[in-house]
Amino acid sequence: MTDRISNYSSQLSIHSQDFKNLYIVTGKGGVGKSLLSLSCAYYISEHTKGKKKVLYLNFDDQLPVEKKVLDELKIEYFPLSLEKSAQEYMSRKLGSATISSWIMKTPFFNGLFNIVPGLGNLILIGHVIDIINKEPDTIIVADSPSTGHLLSILESPKNFFQIFKEGAIVNDIKKMQTFMENKDYFQIIISSLPTELSVKESLDLEQELKSIGDFAIRLCLNETLSDFFNGPQIQTQFLKNKVETEKNLLQLFKNQHVTKIAYSTNFDTVDKIRDIAKNIGQLVCHKDVN
Repeated sequence: MTDRISNYSSQLSIHSQDFKNLYIVTGKGGVGKSLLSLSCAYYISEHTKGKKKVLYLNFDDQLPVEKKVLDELKIEYFPLSLEKSAQEYMSRKLGSATISSWIMKTPFFNGLFNIVPGLGNLILIGHVIDIINKEPDTIIVADSPSTGHLLSILESPKNFFQIFKEGAIVNDIKKMQTFMENKDYFQIIISSLPTELSVKESLDLEQELKSIGDFAIRLCLNETLSDFFNGPQIQTQFLKNKVETEKNLLQLFKNQHVTKIAYSTNFDTVDKIRDIAKNIGQLVCHKDVN
């Protein structure tokens, strides 16, 4: 079988136009999504050298690391909240921030998100896409809190299109769908750990995502050990078993492109993010893996 496993190559020539505008990093809990997301934002920022505005966001509006970590890595954090996104969307549609603010304070509006499931997700992703449309040189890396949350976000436009059929909101929904299915603009990164359960969950998620839309999807095997311990230097049976398990798990991906992220031995969060970033060139770039 041809080896389709990709590692970062220092010979890869990266340019600012090689990146997409929106990345969403997802996976089950505990697979390293947050550090991977931050590493993607750091890598892109370093390789665009100020030509692109790179933002990191997470949908639960809580930083996974201390703010000083982002400051040291020069990663710009974009706090996203449903209230802010809803107000901006309504202000644009009504042509008045004052009227929008008044409507949002009404009990009906506050209850609307409970009455219409998925409306909040639709508004959040619409806000993100609006930012990119207004500032085409912006690149956003989003840390999705859970696989279910991402599925809900991506299903929302299709569900609301079936509900409303026509009107101003439908036009916005069509724009969202067009954006998310444009593989030059949007990409989903699925992270998994080198365990059989985690890999199978990531492959199942990939199939679910493909059933929703024709998205650009790349897979990542996080915290691998085989590049550290390979060959006669393996001293313990435990490590030998781990390396052998990783090799077997890679076969589950068959002919799909998979990026291996080597386990970082650094305890410092900043150094760990920099370590991870060394491995993700082909995970976030337009360039295909040969």
